[in-house]
Amino acid sequence: MIGSDPTRAPRRLATQRHIGLLGGTFDPIHVGHVIAAQRVAEAESLRQVWFVVANDPWQKSSCRTITPAPIRLEMVRKTCDASRAAGLPLDASEVELQAGGPSYTADTVRRLRGDHPDCRFSVIVGSDAAAGLGTWHDAEWLRHHVEFLVVARPGLPGTAPAGFRVREVECPLVQISSTDIRRRVRDHLPVRHLIPPAVSGLIAAHRLYVAPSP
Repeated sequence: MIGSDPTRAPRRLATQRHIGLLGGTFDPIHVGHVIAAQRVAEAESLRQVWFVVANDPWQKSSCRTITPAPIRLEMVRKTCDASRAAGLPLDASEVELQAGGPSYTADTVRRLRGDHPDCRFSVIVGSDAAAGLGTWHDAEWLRHHVEFLVVARPGLPGTAPAGFRVREVECPLVQISSTDIRRRVRDHLPVRHLIPPAVSGLIAAHRLYVAPSP
């Protein structure tokens, strides 16, 4: 069991693969997500960044219609496939889809630690999300057991509540949002260069984000 022998813990920590977890709805995933993952991986010498696709993003699903999780996962997988071909250490995780129900970061980290004892996980968040960590499900457990890699976004100040373990990583401001992409698709405006080509194809194939028929 990890931590059962304090004299051996430093060696195990040194041999563990350091993985960054970037969770989200990814409705859709866009190049801003990829840039942030790349910058954090480089700055923190991460072995990989896993995009963790939310099964039921409980903070959003009550406000708007969410694209079915399998489709969002497919968009993320195709993005990661293309990114790895370009040399970026990105991968997709369906751990929250397998768990089912609402998606909570604390539950996800606990499950991944159990499934991958050879890995050390840090959670990647934006500075705006970091400011709200105290409202997250099981916040006290997160405060004591999880390291957060905070992507600093100019113009979006956010400080994590006291007690959370955070490391700030500078990242260029990329003015792209999934909300804006959905709006542009609905309004028949171009989204080229905002999302990977494979994602554009999936949006068209599944007729995502179009205005409902009258």
